Amino acid sequence: MTRAGLLAVALVALTTNCSEGSAHSGTSGALLQLESPTLDLGVVGDLAPVKRSIGVKNVGDEEVIIESIDNSCHCTTGVMEKNTISPGETVQIDVNYVQDSKLGRVDESMRLRWVGSDGAQVLDIPVVGHVKKFMTVSPASIEFEILASDDKSSQYFEVASVDDQDFDVVDVHLPKFIEYIGTERLATGRHRLEFGLPDDDYSNIEFLKSEIEIETTHPVQRHIQVLGILNVRNALIVEPTAVVARVSDLREQGGFDVSVTRVDGGALSIADVDTGGAPIQASYRTDSETRQSIHFIPAAGAEQLPTMPGDFEIIVLANVGIGTDMVSLKLKILDDSI
Repeated sequence: MTRAGLLAVALVALTTNCSEGSAHSGTSGALLQLESPTLDLGVVGDLAPVKRSIGVKNVGDEEVIIESIDNSCHCTTGVMEKNTISPGETVQIDVNYVQDSKLGRVDESMRLRWVGSDGAQVLDIPVVGHVKKFMTVSPASIEFEILASDDKSSQYFEVASVDDQDFDVVDVHLPKFIEYIGTERLATGRHRLEFGLPDDDYSNIEFLKSEIEIETTHPVQRHIQVLGILNVRNALIVEPTAVVARVSDLREQGGFDVSVTRVDGGALSIADVDTGGAPIQASYRTDSETRQSIHFIPAAGAEQLPTMPGDFEIIVLANVGIGTDMVSLKLKILDDSI
């Protein structure tokens, strides 16, 4: 065979290898190769993310630069420890596979985009496996919906193996706003977990969402992931939420009124009102068990009003149930010249 013929055969061989887990850039000598033909997830459960890795080796004679790792679906993400690979070096790609409620065969791919001296190249990484349901969780998430002043009652969910395979719960990783109280074994392969809320101030929280991860001794499903949600509602509403008045209005009309109502129908009583430095004072009137009115009038030194236009925040503190809650309204005092 001639030298030219040998060269042609070599180029064909390189091209064939590219389709089986390697990529090259023509005559530049840059070549990336996977350490195995596919990234095999194996048989995995459907309730937790799976972490695997695969090596990519530079079998060429020049450094390559990794530009990105693209995924065929949102369920697979890959991260490399560095973005350059020297000749002869192997770099691991850490892969996270997060199931999307589909059971059965996994047939996805990732595409590694890299640059050599001859320009941009790609290397496709097949991702295979099989997703199987080993355990069930009921409900799929736990949600605490409370008033900021409420007693923090417990929430529960059950974890069970689908084939009665026995297991223990060995650890629970939680977001800060939820606390793990304990686990009760209901039967073989079935547990009930209890969660609560720590004794904390929830007045500045509206909505939080985070993952709860449970570690088990199940031979396959070692980790379970569920969603924890905290939805905190204020126990009080104030109407109106903002007042705009001129100095002359406060003098001539004798002030203004607001109402404070407890949203869950429980009893309330005004404990204190902080006028935020505004030149006014408050008096209270009970309209019903769940509602009180506050009448604001110019402070005793009403002559101060012309010198104190501005923006103020009024804080109302009320006794509600087992604790206290607060609500605020905005007050804007305008100079008569405006």
